[in-house]
Amino acid sequence: MKIIKILHLFLLSLFIVIPLQSSDKLVFTSVKNSGFSKFALEVMSIAYLNIGIKISIKPLPGTRALVVSNKGKDVDGELFRISGIEKKYTNLIPVKVALHESKWVIYTKNKEFKVNGWQSLKPYKIGIRRGIVTTKKGTQGMQTVMVNNNEQLFKMLDSNRVDVIIISEFNGKKYYNKDKYKDIKLLDTPVSVIPVYHFLHKKNKHLIPKITQAMETLESKGIIQKIKSK
Repeated sequence: MKIIKILHLFLLSLFIVIPLQSSDKLVFTSVKNSGFSKFALEVMSIAYLNIGIKISIKPLPGTRALVVSNKGKDVDGELFRISGIEKKYTNLIPVKVALHESKWVIYTKNKEFKVNGWQSLKPYKIGIRRGIVTTKKGTQGMQTVMVNNNEQLFKMLDSNRVDVIIISEFNGKKYYNKDKYKDIKLLDTPVSVIPVYHFLHKKNKHLIPKITQAMETLESKGIIQKIKSK
């Protein structure tokens, strides 16, 4: 724990060069129980501290988080989402420095096939998480079963209620227990790879240039990668 704290302080000392005089605070929605949230929050906290702003998150179910952040009534944007959600949720503006590339992977119990895009899943009964735009859109017109959280996905697959499940690589690593689910395996090829961005509500568009520059500095110094590795 001490090593992690020391590393965090070291990263901050490398990066924060602007005096912090502002007491501003922003609140961002985030997908509840997402394994990616901790990483994204740490990166964005450092980026916003550099421009004198503290942030916090409001975890919500997937679709609800987008609806709330798009309204912008009590929150200031979305902590992270895949590229392209701004086409539907038009009040959200992406900060065009990628936090990560979101890999959507396939777990199966008794099916063996080559993953080649979304259409390669069409013959199978598919488990997906409710409120996740990527999997809902990718499996449109296919036979799907929706559940409320990632743990339920693995339980459903293990009980043979579906043939495959789709989950982000981050969440797959967090929730897949090899000892518990001995017959479940990860297929080698992701079904989709999509950039993940931080999003601000349009009421905060004046912050886009500042937070973009802060993110670019994090990226150029390799701090995003260091946090990801940690």
